[in-house]
Amino acid sequence: MGRMIGIDLGTTNSLATYIDDNGEIQFIKNEYGNILIPSVVGIDENDAIIVGELAKERRMMNAGETASNFKRRMGTDAKIKVKNRTFDAQMLSSFVLKHLKENAEKQLSEKIDRAIISVPAYFNDKQRRDTKMAAELAGLTVERLINEPTAAAMSLGSHILDQNLKFIVLDLGGGTFDVTLLETFENIMEVISISGDTMLGGEDFTTKICEIFLRNIQKSVLDLSRDERVKLYTKADRAKKLISIKDVEIEMKIGETNYKTKITQKEFREAVKPLLVKIKNAIDKALQDGNTNAHEIEKVILVGGGVKLGIIEEFVEKYFNKMRGENFGCLIITHYQRLLDYIEPDFVHVLMDGKIVKSGGPELALRLEKEGYDWLKEEV
Repeated sequence: MGRMIGIDLGTTNSLATYIDDNGEIQFIKNEYGNILIPSVVGIDENDAIIVGELAKERRMMNAGETASNFKRRMGTDAKIKVKNRTFDAQMLSSFVLKHLKENAEKQLSEKIDRAIISVPAYFNDKQRRDTKMAAELAGLTVERLINEPTAAAMSLGSHILDQNLKFIVLDLGGGTFDVTLLETFENIMEVISISGDTMLGGEDFTTKICEIFLRNIQKSVLDLSRDERVKLYTKADRAKKLISIKDVEIEMKIGETNYKTKITQKEFREAVKPLLVKIKNAIDKALQDGNTNAHEIEKVILVGGGVKLGIIEEFVEKYFNKMRGENFGCLIITHYQRLLDYIEPDFVHVLMDGKIVKSGGPELALRLEKEGYDWLKEEV
């Protein structure tokens, strides 16, 4: 029997981990030394399947030869055309899982045949079965499917289990949003309720920027070729990371004409209001199903790439800071210092390789933003 790995099969990126001989969690890296693997599948000029960074690069050159965001179609009969071939989401996911498996075998120099895979809490039975089948196609036996927010809570270990508390995990990934209400008592963690939206994630905020751009230049998405749509999406995704702190400009060529327009913060905020309502509704539902008042929540854990968005950080401030008190705590995991523009933290911890290596107050985050991480690496 081979070694078992843990896999986070994401909409935008995926990763794999394993437990070393010392009981420590370690990350699997690809041939470029990266932990995150783009969840993109493509077909190269030799009609061979390519996965990850190579496929993502090819997507920029020829979108018709790649597929992405297929996790959102898991559990459906939707067919996705890639170059001259057609796949379903299950098969495309199996390519990503196989790529992660091969990376692990190369790094560990041993056979990998078992996995624990995290899935959105709101995945239905069909979506979970398809995820298991995708793993089997990749040569992996699924020992367990674990809900992503639960996995995030468990990763905190004794920091959570040795406390008797009621807390909530908000997981906004690239394509899905999960809310899990949990309670710990005498080293036992119990899931009280779950909620979420499998069609809501960071990708939708990017799409809103695309829509604003097209509206401003009086164009429709139907006016763009597939390659032009991918280029616009890529530019919008970059703009999304800046629009929380300033207005942005997007310039691109459509057909033979070059277009350039400014997208203001006000426009973006107005456009994403329906998405924020969906987030609020999912949180409200989890609390209602768990027969829990918001003021009973003692900790909030935010995970997922989507929480890096400034608009989400501001939402967190408005939704949770007003509940601040002796019986309420909020844990936010992010690498964006600008979170301090919206929240005044009591403590700041720096995680490196899965361990807390430095602790301090808000001044620590400000120093990291100003000086980088080199000084910290020398200290540890």
